[in-house]
Amino acid sequence: GINAEYGKEVDEIEIENHSKSEGILELGPESENNKPSKSNETEDVSKPVFLKRMFKLSLSNFAVVFVGMGTILLFPALIQEFNRLRDQASINTGSIALDSEDQGRKNSISNSCAHSTKGPEFLLLSLVAAAGIIGRISSFFLYTKIKFRLLNIIPCILLVVSYGIMFLQGHLIIIVVGNFMLKFVYGFIATQLAFISYDTTFYGSNPGRFSLASSVFEGMAIVGITLGTGIAAFAPPLAAVTTSLCVSVLLIPLVLMLSELDRTY
Repeated sequence: GINAEYGKEVDEIEIENHSKSEGILELGPESENNKPSKSNETEDVSKPVFLKRMFKLSLSNFAVVFVGMGTILLFPALIQEFNRLRDQASINTGSIALDSEDQGRKNSISNSCAHSTKGPEFLLLSLVAAAGIIGRISSFFLYTKIKFRLLNIIPCILLVVSYGIMFLQGHLIIIVVGNFMLKFVYGFIATQLAFISYDTTFYGSNPGRFSLASSVFEGMAIVGITLGTGIAAFAPPLAAVTTSLCVSVLLIPLVLMLSELDRTY
């Protein structure tokens, strides 16, 4: 009888060791393996750290939305300005003949509706709009594989380059390529910021703070949309490009300051 009980205890010890080695959890209310792991709990952050993160992410969202949504009206305005300059140059060189009725239009050509976007230029608008979709899809597949700052610093530099080349208004292809890159970068970075805005490990586990950060994040986006589209609609094209260029330059240090995001999800 003693040998049987001893053999039974040895078998139970072997089964227990085998279960632990294989990663099998024991059932039971008092089992230590059934307790939640502390590594899986959401890390809370202090109030100063939370406010700093909220400020950096919300300001980055403002800058991205400002330059991205402003493109909706800025690109047609740049095309119109290109058409105006092209027609003005043609009139000055005499390649366009003017009759007596058109002679008065020569001095007020900047106010003419003849330079508005039309015909094949609408296809260019569709091409630029599609760049935002491509950027969002690319961001979805890359944001878990590359660290945040390394992944986004190059698009930020492309953003600055895109606005820089728009000062060369003598070539339509430059305007199209610049706005295409701009819209791509907007879709690329905006998608990642949207993912982060719902990340409790970034803002902390406090529900009140998370709600506040989300509200500020969306509020700054609304401000960016309003200012970006307003400047593109009412300011001269070169003034709108200059303003957006300054905002895009501001985005570079903002991205570099988001060191907390240098991790894969």
